[in-house]
Amino acid sequence: DFYEHCVNPALGYNVIHIPVSESPNIKEGREVIPGMCSRIYVEEFESKLKAMGIDPADDPEYQGRVLAEFPQDSMHTWIPLSKIKAAVQNSRRLKSETTDRLRVAGLDVAGDGDDETVFSVLEGPCMMEQHPFRKMLGPETIGWAKTIITDDKVESMAIDYGFDPTVTNMLDFEKMPVIKILFGAESPDERYSNFGTYMWALVREAIMMEQIGILNDPILIYQLSSRRVERQPNGKVRT
Repeated sequence: DFYEHCVNPALGYNVIHIPVSESPNIKEGREVIPGMCSRIYVEEFESKLKAMGIDPADDPEYQGRVLAEFPQDSMHTWIPLSKIKAAVQNSRRLKSETTDRLRVAGLDVAGDGDDETVFSVLEGPCMMEQHPFRKMLGPETIGWAKTIITDDKVESMAIDYGFDPTVTNMLDFEKMPVIKILFGAESPDERYSNFGTYMWALVREAIMMEQIGILNDPILIYQLSSRRVERQPNGKVRT
């Protein structure tokens, strides 16, 4: 919402960007206001990025922290924010144009900590529902998976098999239409370091070509836009 209010002129806000260069500490070259950003901080930040072969102007963190701009496209950003916003806006159009009514789902089982267990349901090229849960135990995860498969008439549900195979095995045992996904497995495309990166590449391609519609969910948008890509010494891409 904050992003929309800042970049959409139709909402009528006078948005004032205050980059680090306008800080009194930077302009005066001394600590005018204790604790505010200093010239040394900016110089060290820029040196660190340049040492990694990154132009500071292309780095999302530098764009936000130093230039006071919303990070957009970058050589290290896997999916540009502009394309993700287009995927949200295109969702209604894709729903009306497609004849594909096949319903599929995905399940990401949470690990330890604050991770969420998330169910997503798609019909054709469009996300229809997303259900995040915190601190969900295995039996409840299995119950929700069966409910979503049955009630939403899901043809198949892809599940990350690597973290906790119990959920997948139990659903498979009960003849539920599940597909086991192992993110760490070998990629069928030699350009990518593992199967998880390959899957991200397929999502990226669909978003870049505006062939998929996603929900207007701020957490989902943030997670997609903050995913970064790195090039490994062997030339393969890893996210």
